This record gives sequence, C-alpha cells and structure tokens, in this order.
Amino acid sequence: MLDFSITMRRTRRRPDFSRRRSNATAAAAMLLTLVVAFIAASECWKALPAIMFVRSNVLSFGWMSTRARQASAEISMRGLTFSASAPDPSSRKERLRQLKGEPEEEDGDEQEDELLEEEEEELPPTPILHKWPGLFKRLQRQRLKPEHLIQRKWLQKGKVQGFVTLPFLSALRSVVPDPEVNICLVSRREQSDIAAKAWQAQLDEIPLFDISGELSTPRDLDPLDPHWDTPLDEPFPSDEDLQEELRKDGVLDRMHEQFNRDMEELRFLASPYREKSRGADLLRNIVNGLPMELRTEEYRDLVRRTALEVLKLLWGVHTASNSTRLRWRWACTDDELEAPTPTTSLRGYFLLAGEPLEFVPQQHVDAKKALAEEYLSEEQIRRMDSEDWARSLSVTGTNITEALKRVPPGWSVILKGDSWPKMTGRGAKYRLPQSGKRMHIEIDFVQGVESETAKEPKDEQSSDTGDAQDSDVPSFLQWLGPIAGTAGVLYGIAKKTVLFKAGQEGRRQLNELLKGSPPDQAGGDRPDQETQKELKRFEESLWTDFETADSEPVVLVVGGDTETGQVILRKLTTSGCHCVLLKIGKPEKKITKVLSQGATLLTLTLDLDEANFDIDHVPDSLYDAVAGVDKLVICDSDSAGVPGQVVTNVLLAWQAYRQDFAECQRAYSSKVRVFNFNRETDFDLWDLERQNPSDMSYGKQRGGWTRNSHGRPMFIGHFLEDFAQSQLRSPKLKLNFKRFGGLLIRVYNQAINRKYCLFLRTADFEKTRIQHEFEFQCKATCWHWVRMPFNAFKPIRTDGVEIPEDQAASHPFSREDVVQMGIVVRTNGEAKEYKEGRLHYYSLAIKDVKVYRNQSEPQVVYVGRLPDDASAQILGISVEDDTAGSHSEDDRDESDLLDLSAAAEAQKQIATESKSEQSEEINQLVSDTEEQMQFDEQSGATRRNPVSSIAAVVRSGLAFTIFKVADVNDEPGGKYPVTLQQTPVDMPHLSLPVPHLHAVSRGDIAAIATSALSETCCVNAEVAVGNVSHEDTEDVYEQATPYIEIRSTAQEDVRSHLKHLVPNR
Repeated sequence: MLDFSITMRRTRRRPDFSRRRSNATAAAAMLLTLVVAFIAASECWKALPAIMFVRSNVLSFGWMSTRARQASAEISMRGLTFSASAPDPSSRKERLRQLKGEPEEEDGDEQEDELLEEEEEELPPTPILHKWPGLFKRLQRQRLKPEHLIQRKWLQKGKVQGFVTLPFLSALRSVVPDPEVNICLVSRREQSDIAAKAWQAQLDEIPLFDISGELSTPRDLDPLDPHWDTPLDEPFPSDEDLQEELRKDGVLDRMHEQFNRDMEELRFLASPYREKSRGADLLRNIVNGLPMELRTEEYRDLVRRTALEVLKLLWGVHTASNSTRLRWRWACTDDELEAPTPTTSLRGYFLLAGEPLEFVPQQHVDAKKALAEEYLSEEQIRRMDSEDWARSLSVTGTNITEALKRVPPGWSVILKGDSWPKMTGRGAKYRLPQSGKRMHIEIDFVQGVESETAKEPKDEQSSDTGDAQDSDVPSFLQWLGPIAGTAGVLYGIAKKTVLFKAGQEGRRQLNELLKGSPPDQAGGDRPDQETQKELKRFEESLWTDFETADSEPVVLVVGGDTETGQVILRKLTTSGCHCVLLKIGKPEKKITKVLSQGATLLTLTLDLDEANFDIDHVPDSLYDAVAGVDKLVICDSDSAGVPGQVVTNVLLAWQAYRQDFAECQRAYSSKVRVFNFNRETDFDLWDLERQNPSDMSYGKQRGGWTRNSHGRPMFIGHFLEDFAQSQLRSPKLKLNFKRFGGLLIRVYNQAINRKYCLFLRTADFEKTRIQHEFEFQCKATCWHWVRMPFNAFKPIRTDGVEIPEDQAASHPFSREDVVQMGIVVRTNGEAKEYKEGRLHYYSLAIKDVKVYRNQSEPQVVYVGRLPDDASAQILGISVEDDTAGSHSEDDRDESDLLDLSAAAEAQKQIATESKSEQSEEINQLVSDTEEQMQFDEQSGATRRNPVSSIAAVVRSGLAFTIFKVADVNDEPGGKYPVTLQQTPVDMPHLSLPVPHLHAVSRGDIAAIATSALSETCCVNAEVAVGNVSHEDTEDVYEQATPYIEIRSTAQEDVRSHLKHLVPNR
C-alpha cells in the first residue's frame, strides 16, 4: 500500500525585512538601468526612425496577424462542438472550428480585446492562484441570521428524512453546525461531475494508489500552483522555482489582472527572503504520489481537475467546521488495498468512481444494535451484504429498502461522528462496502477552534433557571390549586408563540401611546387630534396578519429610509420577513434587532457612491450587505428617489454573491450568454444575408458585418432605395429556450435614431416563411440594453409584412425549437437623413446576446413612478446605458442550448458560402460613423447617460415586479379602493405610460408590494397602481389592459387579487 503522509510546517512571515531588502534591490536596479540607458542613448537615437516605421506598420496590420493565427488555431464557442480544417483567412465562413464548453469571463475593456489577445499569446503562462479560496473567504464572512429561506427549507426537510441534501458546498456552513443533522449530501456539481465521469469511464484501467497528507487551515488552502500546462512526468517545480517565475518582468501585473489578487499579496509571494512561499504543496504531493501511468500528458488535465476538487472539498469542510487542521486523502482502492482509516469526528467524502457509499438515516437506527456493532471490526462490517448490514442497524420491522441509502459517484457527503459536539450516540452510521474498485477523496477533521456559539445556549439556559421559572406563573392561575403547575407550564409554552409575542408587543405600544396622551383641555378624557391620529394608525396596524418568521425570506430594502420605504419596511417586518435596511450615507456600525414576531431587522449604512465596478471587484462592504439576501425591494416612489447607479451597484453585488454561493455553476446563473461578439469565433458565425433580391434581402443597398478601429462588431450599411431590407443572421443552430423568459442584448446605435428588429426562426420557417420579431428603437450615439420577453415576439413574414390578427394565433412561437436568429433593418419608405443629405444609413454595434431564466417568484420588487417624459427617455422599449459594459454578470453558457447535429449542418452550409469583399464605400461609412461614436481610446467608455432605477432593474436580467404609481399620500391603508392595471405581456417592457390614476396610499402600496414577493403570477409583471375617481372610471376601464380592483387592502386578501395577474414568462 502506498501511503504518503505529509506534514505541513507553519511559515513565519517577515514582511518588514523582506520589504526593506526588496526596496534596496529595486533602487540599485533602477540606478543601473539609468546608467545603461544614458550610455546607450547616443547610439539608439539613430535607429529611432526605423523603430517608428516598424511600430506604425505593426499597429496598422497587427489585426491581420491576429486573424491569421486564429485561422490556423482551434476556435471555440461555448455550446457547440464540431471540427473544421484550417481555412483561408480571406473566407470568413470557413473559419468555423471545434467549439469547447469551457466558461470564459467577459473582458471589461472590449476595445482592446484583439491587442490583449495578441500580447497574451506571446507571453509565457504564469503560475496559478485559484478563485475558490477567495470565494469561500467571502462567503465565510456572512453573518446574517437567519440564513437563506431555501437553506432553512433544506434543513427542515433534512430533519424529517434523516439527512440533508444540498446543491452547493458553500451551504454546508449553515447546516453542519446543527446538532440534529449527522449526514449531509452535496449533489452533483458541474465541474466536479466532469471529473467524476472521466474517472468512471476509465476506472478499470486505473492503477491502485493511496495518497494522503495534512494541511493547516486556512493558510495552506490558497496554494500557488504551476501553470496548467506543466508536465507531470517531469520534476515538479519547487517553491523557489515558482518564486523565480513571479519575479519575472510583468508577471505580477498579469496575475493581478487575471486572478484579481492584491499587488501586496503577490509581492509577498514573490519575495525571496521569506522562509517558505505559499507553494504548491497539495498539488506537488498528489503528483509525487501518483503512479507513473497517471502522470502522462493524457491524464494531466484530469489530474489537475481532481486536485482542484480536493481543494474545494477541503474548503467546504473547513468553513463548516471552523477547523485549523485537516487530513486529506485521494485513493483508488479495491478489496485488498482498502485499509481502515483513522477515526474522526467529522469526515467528508467525494466519490469519483466505483462502488457507492451506504448509510442508514438516524430515525431508522436502533441504538442497542448500533452499540453491538461496535464490537465488529471494520473489515467485518465492510464484507457484509448491504441489506444484512442495514438490517443489523435498523429498528425491527423497518422497511430495509427505505432505510438503506446509497451515495452514487459524483456526489459528496459530510458525516458527523459520535465525538462531534452534541452528537454522542447519534453519529452517522455508514460504510464503504468492500465489493469492488473505488476512487474517492476523503477529508478528515483533525483540529479546530471551539465555536463560541456553542457556549451561548448553555449560558442563556443557566440564566433562566432558578426563581425565574416561578415568577413566570401569573397570579391569576394560582386559584387553580393543585393543577396550577400544569397550567403554568401551558402558559409558558403559550408565551413563546408568535401570536402571544405580537399581542404583548401590541399592548406595550398601546400603553406607551396612552401614557403619552395628554388630557383634554376642556377637562374631559378625550385625547387631542394628534393623539387620535396616532391611535388610528395603531388600530390599523392591528389588522396585520402575523406569519411564521421561519418561513419568510430575507429581504434587502433599498430606499427604506424614505417615507414610503418606512411604511413598506414596517409591513415586511410585521409580516414576518427578515429585513436588511440599506441606507446611503457615511458608513456606520450595523444595528441588529430581533422583533417580537421573530423577524430580524439589520440596519446598514454604506457610502454607495457613483463609482463603476465589475462583478470581480465588488466592495467588501456592499458584498457583505447583500450576502444571505433572498429578495430585494426598491422603494423609489417618493420625490427624492433612489439614484439609479446605487440600484445598479446593489443588483450587481447581489448577482456576484449569488454566483459565488452557487459555486459559479451555469445552471444557477440568472443569465446565459448565447453569443459574445467580442470573441472572434462568435463574430465569424454571423453574416449578412447575401441572397438579393429575395424575401430576406431586397432593394439596392450596401452593407457589411465588420469591426471598426475600436474592435467593435458593427452591422453597418445604407440603402439606395426607399423600400429596402437587410438582414444580419446567425448560422442554423438548434436552440432550446424552454427554461428561459426572453433575450437581453446590448447594442450601440451610431448613425441616427432608427428602429431595428431581432428575429427568431423556428424549424418550420422554410415552409411558412414566417419569423417572430421584436422591434426596438434606439437613439443615436447611445448604448442600449434591450430586454425582449419571448411573449412580445410577433409573427411577421420574412419580407416585413405583418400577419393579420385573425391569422397570427395560428403561428405561435415555439421557444423550444429555435433554429436561427438575427437582426433586420427596413426603410419602409421613410427617409432617414444621416448627414449632408445622405439618406437611409444605419450602423449598429452589437456586444452580445443573452437569455434570462424563468423564475418561480419575483426576485426584485420595484415601487416607483415614471417621470412625465418617460416614454421619451426609454423610447418605449430599450434602456439607455451609461457604460459600454463595465457592469456585467460573468455568465456562463448553457451547454444544452445548442444541438451538435444542427451545428454540423451549419458548418457545411457556411463552408460553401464565401464572403464578399467590403466595398470602399462601407469602409468610408465606418470611418464617418466613428466620428460620432464617442469612445475614450484609453478606457473604452462611451458618453455617460444617467441610468434610472427602473432601467437598472429591467436590464439586470432578474425576475421583477414593477409597481408604477402616479403619486403617494398619507391616507390610511385600506380606506379607499385601489385599482391595479397590468401591462399586457405581449408588449415590450416599459412601453406603456402610467394610466390616468390618482395617488395611492403608502399603506396600500406597502400591502401590495409585500404580497407580491412570493406570488408566482407577479413574475416580470408591470402593474399601475392608484385610486380611481368617478370621473376617471370610464377612461380607466376603456383601457386595453384588464384591471383589478381591491376594495380594501386591510380587509381583503391582497394576494388573492394578485393571482389574477398574468406572469410574463
């Protein structure tokens, strides 16, 4: 048996000494550089003209070298996989290559993408710092209690079935500490499943091995590893070798950008005066312990992937157990090699391949039988038949089929032993059957820090003992005599209920209110007018239905310090929701309150300035504020309002947290990228429709699909006739949008204000010649985020002729059967002047195309009012953007969106077509429109337009509910009827102005917004809310959209009325 035991020794940091030595070295190097430069200056100036000539030519023709290299290399596009031989660079259609499914991060500085790619190809690879340590460290800071609502549901379900099932390792830290949980399963995850399936396919050929070691946590869980292409069958780089790599010119800067690490941390890693670097001890020990058969180039990628799985499971166990030392093991064993492992109080398994792990849930375990099993050796237990082993532990009469559980390969499991705190006699009963070959990763808890929270219940319990129990029995129960004790116990139980606490809090508030009421000046007891108002408001608050706090979500309230926000916040907390009030201002210490009904209110004040940041650089304070939040409520109906940039930053931070919590799994992202035109592969897939004249392209025209000098992909051209049409289209693919609600694209309209249409074609297009289109209008020289619900796509003939309404129903849009998409521009006889009398020009820069997922409930509830000129600002459809793309979620593509057979067919079609040479006129048009495209050549930023809060919500891709009001007032909630009018789901978002409704009470809008948080029918719904006078009744009822009337939000079930809304999914 191969058994490598590795002990990590703690490093001693000497940052001050290393910094002084490094500064002295840097000063000497700078002085030497200046001397050499001065000596060489007299000769170098003669070569300056030649250098400038070469530089200018390289910059002018550098894109040609990039395109040539890309033509000869393998091109990847996520979602498709097929191969093509290296084509001639002059033919765009022949550059289709084998496409990979690896996720890529969006580059924030798109205008320099090609230059950056060229530079990266020439530079050697750098050592690797992994993202998982930073991810788990950020999640470990989360201190919001209670946890996510879904986590509470997982835990509650687990207590019933005897084990908890989770989809993420990051959720372990809220489940493992619970004393009622002894087994926790983590289901298949995207990246781990790749490694598990690969080992499962080759298990029979894998030689046996057993590697183990110990690590200090968390110090050793953030290793510096060699670059991915490092051979495993050669001497592995030492710590000194990695430090030498870090000290090379430009390496630290590249690692700072690539891995988002602080420069001080990187310099500390590169310092030669440290005793020991944070080296690749884990990976090095794994490689050294592997058989030579697994250290070949064939297994290199798989071994590196598996080493990452060891690291992730180490982090999962560490965050859940607060450990300081862990033991790890990666083994491929069979009946002979498997040996008993050391006993531990907490163990984690990740089954990569082979036989499953078996366990019996706690509720089926017979304590006496479990005690008797301790006299058997581990070898005897492992050789028992599965049903016999389960029967030897289970209560007599138990159905063994239900009691015996198996953990299959690809899953992870966390098991708590009897020695774990509060688990005496209730440890997990499990085994690894000795029935065949198995590969698994094993993590054992060795040492940890005693949790302070474990001491709190004991102290609280001791403080409640003694005479305090006697004082809890009220005097009015003492007349019961002998049964007074029983009555006192029942009374004590009742005091802990939500209704009792709520009533007690209500009586306290009433007493305080009555104590502060001065007597009537006339000598009577009647309170004054102000006190009457306070009493009336208090009376109205008694109508509140108190819910169980354990079943309510954690809600972040933005704008909760406004007048309307305070009413909404009060309604949320009295309904049982746990709330985080986010205020804007000078940072202050957070305040936590546990309200009488069990809800928690956390108040945070942050300085949310107008700065832009991307998803990888979210400020820690904002990240911690949104951590643990289930839903958001944005209160923007008062005159002050909430700045749109603040809403943008909060939504971006929340999506970054959600992505971290889901371990960056694509299946849990809110948006999925279909095409990213900054990548050359995606750009090459699209082209103009070349069949002219035809029903897809007609009229005399010039057009092109090209890049400008900034690298922006542009659909550009002009028509020479008043009636003409041009199409930019994708190849024929198989796209399944069943689980998605619509498209989200980012475009920049350069030339003039113009309408465009994005079309989707289904499999019957060749037969019907009908496509489904979404029309959007764009202002000139502005970025636009356009959200396109699939419900708003209308059937149109491909030549632009609309389908009569009586025939449109016979052509429904099938989102599961999309085979092609594209953008079409038409003149329709309208003369659009560009400049100097030139007509019919169009120029549209397109960044990407994404799809946003369907959700079962709203994620964001927005309460606000649109300005009077809202239609002019939003243009009915699109939302103006303030940046070219600095705010973007790092989405990953969904691999099952595209069908491989359709892609292969598209390849054949594309290979038979050729790209026409761009005319000089189109090149001139690109040059002309660039004069209006206001890019900063250094930063890539466009002209900044202030983004509104409602625009930030729409473009986020999250599921929302928008309540639009004309105005709000201080009338009591429920006093007047309220009318709800929904925008039809077949219309674009924000395309209709607020109907003629009067101001609504803050109490009414609070009741409606709170009820919408968990209502399925409110998903992506836009609703106008207000009061209707008798004079306006006919005008409102004559609107094309249906209306809903709530006579009193205080006396009627508001949620039952919201069920009449139509979800836009």
